Amino acid sequence: MAGAGGAGRFGEERDRQPQFFKVFVPEYSSVRLKIPKGFVENNMKGEKGNCVNLVVSGGQKWRVGFVVKRKDWFFNKGWKAFLKGNAVSSFDFLVFRYLGSMAFHVTIFGPNGCAKLSASSGDLPKAVGVDTEKRRQNRQNLFKRVQMGSEKRGPGRHHVFTPAEQKAADSFTSSLPFFVKTLAWKSKQSPIMYLPHSSLKQHSITCSHNQRIVLRSLDGYRQQVKIGKYPYVCSLGEGLTQFMRHVNASDGDVLIFQVLSRFPLEMLVQIADKTT
Repeated sequence: MAGAGGAGRFGEERDRQPQFFKVFVPEYSSVRLKIPKGFVENNMKGEKGNCVNLVVSGGQKWRVGFVVKRKDWFFNKGWKAFLKGNAVSSFDFLVFRYLGSMAFHVTIFGPNGCAKLSASSGDLPKAVGVDTEKRRQNRQNLFKRVQMGSEKRGPGRHHVFTPAEQKAADSFTSSLPFFVKTLAWKSKQSPIMYLPHSSLKQHSITCSHNQRIVLRSLDGYRQQVKIGKYPYVCSLGEGLTQFMRHVNASDGDVLIFQVLSRFPLEMLVQIADKTT
């Protein structure tokens, strides 16, 4: 019992440790990574040192430079080695949990929403997760699908990040709560759809890992889709490919999600270009 209690206390302590996330975009983050200024000011004030330790799931530590330039903070020297050593690929989702004393635990999620094994600890073959130039070019447009833009608030309209999404939200009206997201779907890959927790919470929607959501099309087709719950986002997984093929969706389409029911969770999904 003592062991179980200790594990519980450890979990509670871990949950209280401050975190931030970054999506790895090679065009912006290959040489250095910008750290949220608010995170540094709120959690690292008074800390001394020009380096941090990044600890990955395999337990290996990476020493990375930590500098301020023009009032912005960055990981710089050693960052490229960290990326290479852990096979970080385009649009991987990195969660940094601050352990204190200039050290972070880093969890890396792939575009499929699943945590990646630590390549640095020998869990992965060397070829796995290494981005080629061709793959990088094929995936660079995925930048549009993650939460990296300005936020627009209004009745039923939240988190509009791209001009196409903003146009869709402005042109669409409904008595039901709705939000818009861009589909990422490259050839020979599964479609990718992340729903930010913030968008879901604003519509009083809660999700759990491996929960099933029902997606319905305008012609009445219904498909159960498995949800993966991760830090800051929920991903739509098993069943999404079948649904997107049925509605003839393609990469870059802006999708409108209308909330039909919360218990059970069901949404009406349509392609903006075909409704506006």
